Amino acid sequence: MISVQNLFGGQDVTFVVDNDADLVFIQREFRMPAVKLDDIKNMNVKPTDVTQNLLVISESEEDGIERLSDLMAQGCDSADLRFIDLGYGVTLPKANPQQVLAKLNRPKDVYWKTTRPLADWGESAPLETFDTYVDQLTARWAFPDVAVFCGGYGSGKSTIAQMFALKLAHHKGWPAHICAWEDRRDDLQNRLWRTAIGHTRHDDLSSIDPRPAMDLERRVFWDEPETIDERSLIDYFERVRYLHRSRGVKVFVCDPWNEFDHDVSGGERETIYVRRMMREAQSMTRELGIIFMIVTHLPKSGYGDNGNVKPFRIANAAGSAEFGNKASHGFCVARTKLFAEMLNCEGTGMEQGDVDRAMKIVSAFGPPRGNEHVLISVDKVKIEPEMGRRDVFAYVLDKERNDLVFDPAATEVARILWRA
Repeated sequence: MISVQNLFGGQDVTFVVDNDADLVFIQREFRMPAVKLDDIKNMNVKPTDVTQNLLVISESEEDGIERLSDLMAQGCDSADLRFIDLGYGVTLPKANPQQVLAKLNRPKDVYWKTTRPLADWGESAPLETFDTYVDQLTARWAFPDVAVFCGGYGSGKSTIAQMFALKLAHHKGWPAHICAWEDRRDDLQNRLWRTAIGHTRHDDLSSIDPRPAMDLERRVFWDEPETIDERSLIDYFERVRYLHRSRGVKVFVCDPWNEFDHDVSGGERETIYVRRMMREAQSMTRELGIIFMIVTHLPKSGYGDNGNVKPFRIANAAGSAEFGNKASHGFCVARTKLFAEMLNCEGTGMEQGDVDRAMKIVSAFGPPRGNEHVLISVDKVKIEPEMGRRDVFAYVLDKERNDLVFDPAATEVARILWRA
């Protein structure tokens, strides 16, 4: 006989089993009361015939939790219910009694899948992350990943989000889907070809192998805006699920947020709606294990009196701070000529101290690499350092290769101004 003293805090326990053979096993090995689950379901056993605490014998965690749920439907309190899972195809008469006793030392409850002591969770698998293929950028993709790109009109946020998706499709071979309500298919196709081979379909390709671009075209899916009448975000989420399950798409670009038809009904405030839909996006992204990029705008308050974009955070996105709260990555994007003007000492109203600082930066990092820069602030990183770290960068957009050229001097200026 196996000793079960001191298990369950010394409280009386009734075993809940499947059949008569299990009843015999419990009585022989444990000398404890046992009933069949069907007898409880069919009310052949009165509540007074069993103890308050019930221990269910099951094959698996899923089976055990389902059986506890059935008992709760019969009126049992979840706090009085536990289960042990023996393994598929293993019955009590065939089980090793010592292995059964070991499981009895750590019975599971109905919330085992979601809530348990830290000691019972075991070791987590290391988080696998992936390069953005953007020089110097301190961000790394992971599955799942909800990334929000925010910027003013004409800032380049859509270009950057789509560039990131095309780079992943090109370098990793992952299928990608672009939903871009304000863009033209031909423009995306040209950027795709430039990403793959540095040329468009219309260039002289006599000495260029076009196959990498042609292969990339087969992996990138596009929504033609004129063919879609319904722009519901919920319908779009269903399209995402379909494309992932049927076509293996791993990277999605949702661009821009404000061009979707948003059902804000019943007096629901916009910020509450954004929170609800971002939770839906989080849940879907975890469910599918995908990278989901959302492009959204700055509100009017994000612009200065001269029309230039002021330094901002992803939480300043138009509509709600929930874009920042729920994102795994948050990228702030701006386009400016200010960095080049300052480094070339062409800025109006520059004081001598500003000129001296600019000259020191140029001396240390070299002259600016262009007259206009794209600023990317990695503003939100959910898991540091695995998914990267927060920082600010300045790039020159290389339209010929659909790429970003890191500019160290302009980045130094950007870090000074953006963090001021």
